[in-house]
Order: sequence, then C-alpha cells, then structure tokens
Amino acid sequence: MRRAQPDPDPVRGPSLTFASLVGGSASVAPAFAHGILGGESDAGGSLSWFYGAMALAVLAVFVLRKRIGGGRSPERRELKRRLGDLERALAYREAQLRSAEDYPHECGRTAPQRRALLDSTASIRHQIDETRAALTTPAPG
Repeated sequence: MRRAQPDPDPVRGPSLTFASLVGGSASVAPAFAHGILGGESDAGGSLSWFYGAMALAVLAVFVLRKRIGGGRSPERRELKRRLGDLERALAYREAQLRSAEDYPHECGRTAPQRRALLDSTASIRHQIDETRAALTTPAPG
C-alpha cells in the first residue's frame, strides 16, 4: 500500500481559496441579497431584515447565557470543577484495579500496592461524597 505524497506546494490551496473569494466578491454588475443580479427591484431586500433579526437573536442567546451562567458563585463553580476532577481520578483508579484483576500477570500489583490503591480509592469516594453534599446545600445569599 502506497502512502499519499504530500502536496509540494502547501500554499497553493489557501491562496487558491483566497483568490476565488476575492474574484467572487468583485462582481461587474450590481447584486442584491442572495447574489441575485437585478435592475429596478431588490429581490432579497426583505431577507436582509430577516438576517438582521436572526443575528440579533443569536447575540441575545449568547448574552443571556453569559448572564444566567454568571449568576453562580465562584465557590460553587470551583466545587463542580473539583467534583469532576475527583470523578475522573476515581474512574482511573477503578480502571487500574479492574486491570490488575483481569490481567494479574501483566498488570499485577503487590499486596501493599493494591492496599494503597484501595485506600486511595476509598479516600476519593469520601471526598466525592463530601463535595456532592456541599453542592446540594443551598447557597447562602
């Protein structure tokens, strides 16, 4: 199976795209919305109002999400971040324990290593429970 040879001129692709965009925008006749060439009437005049309204709606969604998401306190955001980190760490340690059980010769651990991993897993579970309890309590204020 032959490997594809890289393009000898990596600049050709972007420059060709840029040239086609410039060439398409430099039209010789007057154009209206949707690229319809016309004389007296603007076939897409009402569509430009629609596009403007859609752009404002998208902008409003971003502003509202920022405003709604900004209502959470930094402490609660930090607790949610910490909870995610702890859950990832727990999943990693549980995967290590499963691998050691499934493949004892390849991933086997000594008894002290296994005990330390089990203690670490129990500690992380306890921290997750504490963090979840802190998140379920109502925020002051």
